[in-house]
Amino acid sequence: MQDWAKSVIDSEERLAMPLMTYPGLEITGNGVLEMVRSGEVQYECLKALSDRYPVIAAATLAMALYVEAEAFGSEVTYSEIEIPSVSKRLIDSFGFLKTLRIPEVGEGKTGEHLKAAQLAVANIRDHPVFGGIIGPYSLAGRLYDMTEMMAAILIEPEGSHELLEICTGFLIKYAKAYKDAGCDGIIIAEPAAGLLGRDECHEFSSAYVRRIVENVQDENFIVILHNCGNNYADAGFAF
Repeated sequence: MQDWAKSVIDSEERLAMPLMTYPGLEITGNGVLEMVRSGEVQYECLKALSDRYPVIAAATLAMALYVEAEAFGSEVTYSEIEIPSVSKRLIDSFGFLKTLRIPEVGEGKTGEHLKAAQLAVANIRDHPVFGGIIGPYSLAGRLYDMTEMMAAILIEPEGSHELLEICTGFLIKYAKAYKDAGCDGIIIAEPAAGLLGRDECHEFSSAYVRRIVENVQDENFIVILHNCGNNYADAGFAF
């Protein structure tokens, strides 16, 4: 995978790696609810897109930024025509963390995403397959409420770090599960990091993302970070 990454970077041709699983529904004839509830349907969408667009650099599973929060117990709003979203904060105060139930990887929709990954690895042979997870700060914001989290890192940094530790521990296990499923890498979607200043991004996002990278990345499995704007984030990536 390190060789693959170098070949993409060195290529004179601009290679696309689109995160476009949902458009595959137009090809397969399925609906949004079917895909978010079924690993098989998600795989079928990914396979249909890979077959139709063989020039893509890699096949990427859906970026579903509600899955991990739902596994923790967050309420999620579902729709026939829109991507699911977290509708209510789970944690009202950091004191609640002492009793917070930490899910096992495979619970809820995480199991369906891992099923999609296994099917994709087994049947998509012409380019790498990437799983997808949310970033630690973005997950913390969904559990605690994003506006509240933005304030908390300033007025309750200790509690913020405690929550980020919990999120990161779970995400490391989730990333390892994608690796065990045979994926060639993962994409970490950390959009909320784009709201942070340089120092806050390093302390409350990049430092935790780096721990995920250190636990899973090697010559055969790479991590790609997307953080919606902060081009100074440094998580220790190989490229």
